[in-house]
Amino acid sequence: MKNIFWILFLLTASVAFCQNNEEEFLKGNKFYSEGKYQDALNCYSSIDLKGQAVWFNMGNTFFKMKRYPAALLSWKRAYKQSSFNQLQSIEKNISVLNEKLGNSEDTIWGQFFSFICRYSFLFSTLVFQLLFLLFWFLLIIFFRRFWREDKFIYLLFLLLINILLAEFIFAKYSIYANNHAIVMKNVDVLAGPGDKFHKLFELKAASEVDILDSANQWTKCRKNGLIGWIQSEIIKMF
Repeated sequence: MKNIFWILFLLTASVAFCQNNEEEFLKGNKFYSEGKYQDALNCYSSIDLKGQAVWFNMGNTFFKMKRYPAALLSWKRAYKQSSFNQLQSIEKNISVLNEKLGNSEDTIWGQFFSFICRYSFLFSTLVFQLLFLLFWFLLIIFFRRFWREDKFIYLLFLLLINILLAEFIFAKYSIYANNHAIVMKNVDVLAGPGDKFHKLFELKAASEVDILDSANQWTKCRKNGLIGWIQSEIIKMF
């Protein structure tokens, strides 16, 4: 009897929790449409379990409030929870933000990797891994069969497919790895974990960095191949 009581209690609490989150989300949307961005942000922030839509709307709200690093952080968090069909809106917003901040465009490799990341959402990591193994198996078979014949084009084709599948797998792990962060304000990057070290270069607000290590409230990060240390409180993980 006690078990039934607790099950009913948990179900009731869960329903009430979901209804409260939905109400706050709808209230936030209403405030946003009225231009009351701080009120909208308060509603979105009060939601405990933030999904893709909440993070996306928070990013839009921060952007309207000209809090650009926070906007980028929210959109990046929405990106990780998106489906393939939801990516275009997020990428468009991030592109507008980068243009507004005057951030330099990606290199050819950066654009290629962005393309790979986008289409990696079409399938799960397991599907890409199985396809990778399948095409390696085919590659071995073709290699043994056509090693002495003039049909290396098949081998080259299979090899390129395997390289592409490996890129998709790497992109999937990279997207969901917990080693990416946004710099929340302009900061000097130092040679070591402390103010006594000399300056190496500067990072602008809303820069995206890779986290490598941390020590004594300092974080070692990498940006475009450059590595240095900044205070941990200046960055936010996504």
